[in-house]
Amino acid sequence: MSYLHGTNNNMNTSAANHHHPHHDSSNIMDMSIKSIDMSSRSIDISSKSTTRSDILGSSYKHHHHHQSSNNNGNSMSFSNIATGIAMPASTSMLESITRHNNTGVSCLEGTAEQLVEAGHALKRALEKANAMTFFNAHAGSLQTLHRHASPTSSANNKEEGEEVSKNLYIYQRGEYDEGMHTFSQPLPLDATAGLSMHAVTSTILFNLGQLYLRLNEEQEATEAFLQALQLLHMGSPTGSATAYVVTTSTTTVSSSTTTNSPVSATVSSTKDSSSSSSSKKDSATAAPPQTISFLALYHNLGHLQYRQGHYEDAVRTYSKALEVGRACPTPSSHQLLELAATLNCLGVLCFHLPQADTEQAMALYQESLTLRYAVLGKDAATKEIATTLNNIGRVHYMKGQHELALTWYQRALEMRRHLLGPDHLDVAATIYNAGQTHHQRGQLSEAMRLYKEFLRIAQQRLGVYHRDVATMLKCMAQIHHEQKEYGPAAELYEQALRVGKAALGTYHPEVASTLNKLGNLFYERGDMDAALAVYQEGLQVERAVLDTYHPNIVVTLTNIGQIHKLRGEHQAALRLYKEAVSVQRHSLGASHPNIATTLSSIALIHYQTRAYTKALDVYQEALRIRRDAFGDVHLDVASTLNSLGLVLFKMQLHDFALQSFRESLRIRRDLLGNDHREVAIILYNIATIMLETGDDEEALVFYRETLRVERAALGESHADVIATTLHLGQVHQQRGELTEALEYFEHALRIQRANRGGPEAMATTLNHIGNVHLQRGDAQSLVQSFSQATRLLRDAGKSEQDLAISGFNFYGLSKMHPECAPVA
Repeated sequence: MSYLHGTNNNMNTSAANHHHPHHDSSNIMDMSIKSIDMSSRSIDISSKSTTRSDILGSSYKHHHHHQSSNNNGNSMSFSNIATGIAMPASTSMLESITRHNNTGVSCLEGTAEQLVEAGHALKRALEKANAMTFFNAHAGSLQTLHRHASPTSSANNKEEGEEVSKNLYIYQRGEYDEGMHTFSQPLPLDATAGLSMHAVTSTILFNLGQLYLRLNEEQEATEAFLQALQLLHMGSPTGSATAYVVTTSTTTVSSSTTTNSPVSATVSSTKDSSSSSSSKKDSATAAPPQTISFLALYHNLGHLQYRQGHYEDAVRTYSKALEVGRACPTPSSHQLLELAATLNCLGVLCFHLPQADTEQAMALYQESLTLRYAVLGKDAATKEIATTLNNIGRVHYMKGQHELALTWYQRALEMRRHLLGPDHLDVAATIYNAGQTHHQRGQLSEAMRLYKEFLRIAQQRLGVYHRDVATMLKCMAQIHHEQKEYGPAAELYEQALRVGKAALGTYHPEVASTLNKLGNLFYERGDMDAALAVYQEGLQVERAVLDTYHPNIVVTLTNIGQIHKLRGEHQAALRLYKEAVSVQRHSLGASHPNIATTLSSIALIHYQTRAYTKALDVYQEALRIRRDAFGDVHLDVASTLNSLGLVLFKMQLHDFALQSFRESLRIRRDLLGNDHREVAIILYNIATIMLETGDDEEALVFYRETLRVERAALGESHADVIATTLHLGQVHQQRGELTEALEYFEHALRIQRANRGGPEAMATTLNHIGNVHLQRGDAQSLVQSFSQATRLLRDAGKSEQDLAISGFNFYGLSKMHPECAPVA
């Protein structure tokens, strides 16, 4: 099950004071708390951006990073077997080899002790086969068998993994079916079939490879399959994969066993009479032959590369399998189904490539599906078809085609429920995918219903303390989190943490991901102490399990820095932001645009602490990086220019500040149009500089344009509209234009009353109105306005002493109104 679609819970900081030049409402002047999608294949819903890793396909991912072998798990070196000639085999010796091989095969699906028995039997079979040849094939080390069979080995291995695990999400987990588990059944031998010793020894090596796969000993499995592949090449008449046929039966097989039963790489160009005379359904449902083939070996080698995360190498290996599958000019029904399985596997790999090739994946899935329906009939229902339907749904999801994704998921779900029952893990996988799609579409009730159904199946089939249970608890928490239901969300996050730590250990990327989510929740609730403690715990886990320069460490460092910044602990915040920049420069290079974002956070702290020269230097570096990365006309460039303008304004470099603001305005108008909120921010800042430099007339022009754009972009009742209206009133009041000032103040008050604004805000507006009446000498209106303002201040829990009486001449007022003389 390829994991969660994912949603970020970014926490944006509040807007800057509207009575001063604006900081951007974008993320340029401030650093928002970020959610983490742990690794590119994160089991998380931390972002509503789509990543293939976040889409729960038919298989989740194991988190074991396997070091490269001597051949890096990629090249197929055939140096392990000496070239030789098979000697004639006596009947008794061949029967002994067959008996040992088949004993091993019968034990391969058993307990740990039976696996040990299987290993010994297969090793004896291989030793006897070697005695009859010059191949000198190797069985691998059987010490791994005893280690897996040891009663204390599991506990010891678990303790090692829980202490410190740097494993990431490298290969797909086996609990769920993506259609990658092809040719995975061991092969018995038939002493009477007349097989060559090349075929016999290759079969034993294939079975040893299956044994090592079951033990997760991937290097040993790779060596076994590579030796088997070399022997098949040696036994092929032409040395090519498409020329060598090893078979004991010409009968084709059912699609339900297609992906588990190897057949010969090619067939005779003349169709078998029984196959040609039988119906399509009959020919597709006969018993499979017991053979070893190039196709089976390529599939297993490719699957090993896939599990290790070597996707490009796996594509090359499966492409060789596809060449073998396409080579037969007259394939049987069984071979067409094998070809369909190969196409599906290649589609899965295209889906999981670092740069997903969704178009190619879709084409491969569709061809696979077409072949299966051609062989089995248009109404066929098999688990392989259901898996491909589910895989197609994942591609549609990744492309943002959510309605189409749900259509394919529903088809897969109906087929899987019919074939596998309601509580099968593959049924749960498709339920999860549909839930994630509904979550992405904002259909939270339906998403929660499906998540709960998945959770029930997972707890029943996998146990209460399983990683997938922890993941689902986190997904459910996020739905509550998105709806600001912080209590239930926190409870589920904490439950996910308990389950995740029990299943994976304390030091694991999934644990760090959940800690990040919980920290975000505490941040949003304003509980900075709790948020800081959780983020710090998450950082400790990340430093233990992730690479030193992993991007998730940067996110956590900046989250912690943000909390210190909000607390006014500027030096602590600077230290963390600078560490984040150091990590980014090492992992991304000196000129990556992500570095500019962190530099902007550093510059903002310098700005807030009035270290304007330092702020200017850092913003200029951020501007250089963004221009190099994006060019001159880009929103991030415009935002950095606005930030530079603010710094220059504080440094009293008004001409330079105005130049920076005007360039930012030009870019934003080009990209966003004239009536966007971000355009209004720049207009406001330009107006403020005009006012500061004494150009009141030009300032009023820009303030009025600001108000027009805000009304168009935000609506009449928005807080920014009210703030700009009030500011226009103040400008007119300062100019002595009291009638115009009163009009703006009263208009702002009408909006506040219509919106049932807070009493303190309305008291402030009435205070402005009262001061205008005071300046005009209108005592009756003055008293009325101040009286209302006083009552509202008391309603807001404030003192009437907060009333600010200003902008008047008491002596002049006493001449006009003698009753006020004692005040004067």
